[in-house]
Amino acid sequence: MKVTSTPGPKSSLRLEIVMPVDEVAAAISSAVRQVASRSRIPGFRPGKAPRQVVERFAGLAGILEEATEILIERGYRKAIMESETLPLTSPTIEAQPAVEGAEYTFSATISVPPEVKLGDYQKFPFTPAFEEPDAKKVDAVIDDLRDSYAVLTPVTDRGAAMGDYAIISFTGYRAKDDTPIDGAASEKMPIVLGSERLIPGFEAQLVDAKIGDAATVSVTFPDDYQEESLRGVPERFDVVIQELRARIPPPLDDAFAKQVANVENVEGLRAEILTRLKASAADRGRHEFADKIVEYAMENATVEIPDPLIEEEIDGLVDELARSFARQGLSFEQYLEAAG
Repeated sequence: MKVTSTPGPKSSLRLEIVMPVDEVAAAISSAVRQVASRSRIPGFRPGKAPRQVVERFAGLAGILEEATEILIERGYRKAIMESETLPLTSPTIEAQPAVEGAEYTFSATISVPPEVKLGDYQKFPFTPAFEEPDAKKVDAVIDDLRDSYAVLTPVTDRGAAMGDYAIISFTGYRAKDDTPIDGAASEKMPIVLGSERLIPGFEAQLVDAKIGDAATVSVTFPDDYQEESLRGVPERFDVVIQELRARIPPPLDDAFAKQVANVENVEGLRAEILTRLKASAADRGRHEFADKIVEYAMENATVEIPDPLIEEEIDGLVDELARSFARQGLSFEQYLEAAG
């Protein structure tokens, strides 16, 4: 078999495929068996009639038409495999009926992945940028480490402060008529003051309140609150702090440094953190620099997208739009009619 490839516009490829005489003969034999197997020829079981009988029954043109389809299917598949071509679409075939005793030639036009023409990627107008860690960044890492090793200690000698862990009981009332709000009550709710877990402004009003004290908190439900009937509604909470604990970080000393790193003292811990910050900054700078180079190269590259890929993307967008309206109980036809 001989295959000639000719590139065409918009990432198309034309394959001219020539099938030898012996493959034509094999295809005709296969066609005779297929026609015989699906024909009811008197005196013969399906598929057992000789060629002469099948030809008289179905006609030579019908057999050659069947053989042509076999040749095209075999030739196209073999040409794609041997040329290692990746077709994006089904082929457009140009063919004539096969002739017994002669080579068979047909052509197949397919869309293939587009070739990217890479533009300039060396004259980029920027250089690597590396963030230099300083003592403040080292202190911030140490603060985070100490916070992660902090322990909760009961508070008995002061009121609540931001950052404290508290367990509270509360009941919520509508401010306008002092009626209880369904679901706005709890006997024991854990919170961290300042975490803004509750309604904005709630936790700040508990600052300085002590264990057992009754506190009144006045807030307004936000406009985007999940319960629509409470959006924008002012309310009052009667709150009692049941338990209060403070997060106490360990002291920054040599013992702590040995606990969190393979070092002997605080100076060693600072040096270790600084080394890691520098390595992280260098790694981040290299990645950001590489990403910018890729973006620069892409901006200077050109590619001609084949029409079938564009059509496939359009079909996908249309299908997604149709599914979106179906989830809303509308048919796509109703949407098109409404949209004109």
